[in-house]
Amino acid sequence: MKTKKELEQDIINITTTILQKFPELSKNISEMPGNSSENAEVTVKYLDEYLNSLQELLNSYAKTHDALVTNKSMDVPPSP
Repeated sequence: MKTKKELEQDIINITTTILQKFPELSKNISEMPGNSSENAEVTVKYLDEYLNSLQELLNSYAKTHDALVTNKSMDVPPSP
């Protein structure tokens, strides 16, 4: 599993890609889960789920809009 820092960087990368290349999707981006004093494992879990939701957003968009959306264009490695 990725570290909190790695997940945060992946989220920043994919969000930047969405905003720059697919601005029409920006309305579908929910706010990034905040940093809380909760257990670090829980925070990593939420960040991982959020990253997966962003990846799914792009994948769904590609299927319905004939957009070429790849992990390379997102600058994010695929989820395990």
